Amino acid sequence: MKTLSKLINAVSFENALEKNSMHRIYENLNGTGKEVIPKSLKVYILAAFSWSICLISGLKGAGFPITASIIILGIFIGFIRSKRYFKNAAYTIAVYLITQTAVLFFFSVWMPWENPDMIRTYTILYILFGYGLSFYIIRIRLIENIQINYLIKDGKLIRKRKTIKILKIVAVILGLALVVAIWVTRFYTISSDWWNSSNNYDYSYDSLVGTVLYVFSSFIAFANLALFTLFPTSLLKTSVVLDGFIYKKYSLDFQKEYEFTDKEWYGE
Repeated sequence: MKTLSKLINAVSFENALEKNSMHRIYENLNGTGKEVIPKSLKVYILAAFSWSICLISGLKGAGFPITASIIILGIFIGFIRSKRYFKNAAYTIAVYLITQTAVLFFFSVWMPWENPDMIRTYTILYILFGYGLSFYIIRIRLIENIQINYLIKDGKLIRKRKTIKILKIVAVILGLALVVAIWVTRFYTISSDWWNSSNNYDYSYDSLVGTVLYVFSSFIAFANLALFTLFPTSLLKTSVVLDGFIYKKYSLDFQKEYEFTDKEWYGE
């Protein structure tokens, strides 16, 4: 996070003020008036639903749902206790993290190994790797966003350019893998009778055709697992999070500039 912190620190108050008008900050504090359900209630419902999903991970051991419960509770408390000027950022962070937790602990149940120790080991590795990769993608997106929205006029070089391009390419590949998986499933459903009755090819694993099919199906399976695992990263609105960080950095300056009271700016 050092690179991200340096970039946030490189944003001047003049630049931040240029990007955040009185009207924009007012909407951040009070909403647009179009919301039917309050954000706090949305987070509560999402947290309760995700927690119920995480309970499934108890099939792999009691420690998993307990850990998931602690994570979700911590996220929810963090959102409730966030300052008013940071509430929008806290909301999108909470939605992302709660959903990511539910997805990881849900998919961890489907580890195929039968050995209990191996199951726990791979489950823990999957959860840790899932969080790590998810956070890395979010970090890169935040770095890209802050440079484009706040620093590009200052002549700052776009860092992590190659990594950003690679991530975009990987996202396209994962999306194509999902399309291919759907198409293959559809094709197999239509022609399963021909497929099963065909004597033209040997589909066993030790044959060339069988090996190619096994490698191809394994790639599609892992690609789609990665796609579903990292889906929650698309829920995080990086521009909203960065605005929250900027408001936090220049909290007193923004409050003084736009003459907000403590209650209006920090909340009750």
